[in-house]
Amino acid sequence: MVRISRRRVLAQAATISAVVGLGAARAAGQTAPFPSRPIRILVGFAAGGGNDVITRLLAQQMSGGALGQVIVDNKTGASGLIAADMLAKASPDGTTLMVAAQTTYAVAPQLYKSVAFDAPRDVAGISLLGASPLVLVVNPAFPPGRSTT
Repeated sequence: MVRISRRRVLAQAATISAVVGLGAARAAGQTAPFPSRPIRILVGFAAGGGNDVITRLLAQQMSGGALGQVIVDNKTGASGLIAADMLAKASPDGTTLMVAAQTTYAVAPQLYKSVAFDAPRDVAGISLLGASPLVLVVNPAFPPGRSTT
């Protein structure tokens, strides 16, 4: 089983903060300061779930300093496609991010007839924040589930 340590999540948050900070430094030569508005991180799943918890830890680490306010915005539905569509349509100014599961970009577009975005064209990955292994289990009375040892 893959364990995700708090230290690793915080290190990833620091990395993402540094990447966003580089954007802020680059934008310093422009007229409008970065960020021009609060940074919003979309989550395509309900509050309290794994993606939400990781996002809130990330937002907490990113908030303050040069980045200012970081808001977690849960937009649930359609396996995360509602939030993914919002991200694809957002202004490409670096103030809208999304924490997504692989289901949102790899599986859901295959299951739904109309997906309003093209992931390779409309979004760019920044960092892997964690892994969540899955296990298939059955009732031990089910013959294929019985152990022969």
